[in-house]
Amino acid sequence: MVEPNGACVVYNIWDPTDFYPRLGNTLVDWNALYPRIVAAVRHVDPNTPILVGPMGWSSIGWLPYLKPIDDSRIVVAVHQYEPQSEYTHQDPDGTHRYPGRMDLDDDGLSDCFDRQWLVERIQSIATFQESHGFPMAITEYGLKRWVPDAAEFMADQITLLENLGMSHALWAFIPSWPPLVEIDDFDVLHGPDPWNHSNTDSDLLDAIQAVWERSSRRPPVD
Repeated sequence: MVEPNGACVVYNIWDPTDFYPRLGNTLVDWNALYPRIVAAVRHVDPNTPILVGPMGWSSIGWLPYLKPIDDSRIVVAVHQYEPQSEYTHQDPDGTHRYPGRMDLDDDGLSDCFDRQWLVERIQSIATFQESHGFPMAITEYGLKRWVPDAAEFMADQITLLENLGMSHALWAFIPSWPPLVEIDDFDVLHGPDPWNHSNTDSDLLDAIQAVWERSSRRPPVD
């Protein structure tokens, strides 16, 4: 089950510190459900790795609240789109930049948004891994193709993931069904112009390819 989010959908709760004191261990708590799903899979298949993400749409902020279970073939998966509303998902007329300053914690004050912010966020994934021993993967990350300074942000983020040896997958929503074909906000092949819907060169694409080209090892094939 990708991106469990019962707290947000059922109760409109977005902060785990608001959710768990009142609703932890209830039917809406993913920690009460996912072990049953894992057990059902293991009843028929003891070997296939199972990806398990935290609540909050598998966000890093909910990761510390994911309760580990005893299964040696679980991979903990998170998604990294933050800061989402402020930066990575801003509209074409958005003005937030990287590095820059913006309100990142909804306290009405301006916060520093830079490489160190990324370092601290991604390091929390490594901290969870060190504490619990699970292999980790970032199975979605990305930003809309027109976001200011997208190339620098993406280069920094991917480099940090690579330095940690973290498996990662770039989110690219590239539909082929005609009614949706122009919904290409996350298609990095289409460049920074929101009105362009065909392949073109861009700094963002160059930045992604430059980091990927450093990879020389491939996982073995069973």
